[in-house]
Amino acid sequence: MVTAVSAVGASGTGLATAASRPPSNPLTTSLPLATSARTSAGTWATLPMGHLDQPRNTFWQLTFEPSGSSSWSDRAEATGVATNGGIVLAANTKSLLVGVRPSNRLTYSPLIATTNSGRSWSTGLLENGLAHVPSSLAISPSGAALALAPARRGAREVLISQAGKAHLVSWEVLLESRMFASTAPAERCAPTSFTAVGYAGTAPVVGAACQRAGAAGLFTELGGHWTAEGPQIPRGTGSAEVLDLVPRGEGLVTIIELHPPRPATESLLAAWSSDGTSWRASGYLRLPAGEHLTSLGPAGGQGVFVLMTGAGDQEKLAVVNGPGSRSWYFLPAPPAETQTVTFGPLGSAQALAVNQSVIDVWDLAGGGGAGGGGARTRGVGWHQSQVMHIAIQYGASG
Repeated sequence: MVTAVSAVGASGTGLATAASRPPSNPLTTSLPLATSARTSAGTWATLPMGHLDQPRNTFWQLTFEPSGSSSWSDRAEATGVATNGGIVLAANTKSLLVGVRPSNRLTYSPLIATTNSGRSWSTGLLENGLAHVPSSLAISPSGAALALAPARRGAREVLISQAGKAHLVSWEVLLESRMFASTAPAERCAPTSFTAVGYAGTAPVVGAACQRAGAAGLFTELGGHWTAEGPQIPRGTGSAEVLDLVPRGEGLVTIIELHPPRPATESLLAAWSSDGTSWRASGYLRLPAGEHLTSLGPAGGQGVFVLMTGAGDQEKLAVVNGPGSRSWYFLPAPPAETQTVTFGPLGSAQALAVNQSVIDVWDLAGGGGAGGGGARTRGVGWHQSQVMHIAIQYGASG
């Protein structure tokens, strides 16, 4: 099936939703979309603003910091529509692909793409919208694209387009989660839903939530055939759910949540692959009960970060550096109301905190440094470097 799409237009009616099993822990009740992506032109970030306890008065911002600059700017106007449903980012070295999730009267997902720091944009759309997960869009080094969308029959579909502007013009169904669940590659995992898409080099990778213990929930297409790949998951750790697929250079990093078979502390692990067939896993990051994810995404080098909020709105920022780094470590707790974190060269980090219509940018003095040893706190503290005032039209969600 091929779905033709046109340029971004006026909003429609309804809200697209996706089927997913109820999680066993509040950590993944609502996976956060706030994250960042880096291209050769600079760093992009997306985060919610406004009255965050009111969905119709929550608006997602697209922000950009050019390479070599220390100043962020707001680029939300490039989306052209109300952004209450959230913004999803996908990037390769040169290009950024942005999708706006359906909400209110917006029934599809507008898409925009840039290769020149946002000076010009190509436009398109996904008719059925994007799933509410961080990695519902992916773009390969050659420019091919994947999208994870809710299907009309309630299961999730993986859509694919070819290189060039085709990812804004037409899409074909690559996989449908309900049908894939009965295939041989899916047998060990028994997937309940697709949860992420990405590329390891040129190979499409699909993440899933597994019912059965001992499977990583990662599937890679090689030579037109799907294989069940991923790091080794001990059965005693429970079932796995892929939360994110983060591009790192030509390869890919996954963040996986492990659900224990009996009530116990859940945990995360990261794993790296250059081709989607061989994966190197980190150690486990334990998750105390009651904590929930605020953001997750790329850290410096080959690393990834997890931003968590616990009791009393206390935030914790954990990082694992890359292949061969078994241990996670904690950076100093970021400022209150931090929505996401970005990482630059030489271990530098910035926290983007939101107070309704204001974004406070905080720099981490001392940086994150390299990993090793047990989990511990690093850096010497955060200091404010920029304040951005964003004009928000409350009640303008369409």
